[in-house]
Amino acid sequence: MNEQRVRDLRTAAVTAVGRGWHVFPVQLGAKTPAVPDHRADRCPGTGRCAARHQTWEDLATADPEVVDRAWSGRWAGCNVGAACGPSRLVVVDLDRHGALPADWRALPGVVDGLDVFAQLLEWAGETSLPETYWMVTPSGGWHLYFSAPEDGSPIRNSAGLLGPAVDVRGTGGYVVAAGWVSGRAYEVLDDRSPAPLPEWIARRLRPQPAQDRRHGPVRDSPANLCGLVEVVRNGKPGDRTGPLVWAAHRLAEEIAVGTASTEDGELLVQAAVTAGIRGGERYARGQVAHVLRGCR
Repeated sequence: MNEQRVRDLRTAAVTAVGRGWHVFPVQLGAKTPAVPDHRADRCPGTGRCAARHQTWEDLATADPEVVDRAWSGRWAGCNVGAACGPSRLVVVDLDRHGALPADWRALPGVVDGLDVFAQLLEWAGETSLPETYWMVTPSGGWHLYFSAPEDGSPIRNSAGLLGPAVDVRGTGGYVVAAGWVSGRAYEVLDDRSPAPLPEWIARRLRPQPAQDRRHGPVRDSPANLCGLVEVVRNGKPGDRTGPLVWAAHRLAEEIAVGTASTEDGELLVQAAVTAGIRGGERYARGQVAHVLRGCR
């Protein structure tokens, strides 16, 4: 690696710390922490480590002097990882690769994670992308950076919870910060400070409390059911069936893991009626019933 790139990586690390982010070294070309994996099941002999080894979470620091020395010395030439939890970051990762489920592919113009997020924005009543810090990844995807909710509610890592090809890095996760990997750049396209995580996203990502199904449909789930109802209620003229069918598929997934029941489909029906879906209640109920057919 040439000296200029080493200097660029040091500058990237110092810049990240200047934003208050906690950083650690990442392997060049691998996107994995540049520290050994010392989990107990990887240690030789009895499977137990006699001493506690440092992990990437232990190494993450926001001390500018430590970072400047490290990327000039033992971590010189390493990529920069940002630990999301201590950095108070939530990063939405929009992927450009991988096949989408059939119900998403049926939506006009939806072919990848960028399109999925754009559709979610529309259903949430947003007219444009959030104005926040964001970058393009070497694979052509997007990383949208947001500041974590001020109420302290943890937003953890998830894959596909918001939608297919839309992943989230939060508490317990990390992202590769601006810099270089495999000769290709993580290029910052908007350098403003991360905006607060939009509430419509936070509602879907917050941990769902344990539910007691003995009392019928749960009507106050902040992370899942209420979010689905809101998507349907915010359906726009000319495309109210799409959000209803999408929400019904997500409800079917919740039913499959026991966190919802078919009775909750009525909440989607009433939300569609409130939104003014063409065909009225009978049509909306038929759409939901078709999706939930076979669910128990």
